[in-house]
Amino acid sequence: MAAHAGRHGFERVLSQAERRYQDHREVTMTQPASWLDLMEQGAPELMKVVTGTRESILPDGALSNKTKTLMTMLCDALLGHDGGVTTIANRARAAGASEEEIAETVGVAFLMGGLPALVTGSNAFKH
Repeated sequence: MAAHAGRHGFERVLSQAERRYQDHREVTMTQPASWLDLMEQGAPELMKVVTGTRESILPDGALSNKTKTLMTMLCDALLGHDGGVTTIANRARAAGASEEEIAETVGVAFLMGGLPALVTGSNAFKH
């Protein structure tokens, strides 16, 4: 009985935390669907710098492109970017990441960012 009550209490706290997190996200984390297009139209010179930087950092080096892509997915989970997590997880799959590697990366996001990162990280499993 006590274990059941403890589990019920945890589920209630988890549900409340998820609601507060979603309320926070609705207010603070809205993002245009096509931010890249908006930036290319509004700040094309800046986007050349951004694109050049990405192209110089993400190719295979001491760390593989796959590893770097998983790292960027982890960062998007920590920052609360749902769509980014989904997009980057699919890039990681294309770079050869297994579902287990993606799941472990989501686990690291949870370790470092708590429940909000875990909720956002769950978007890695959208295909």
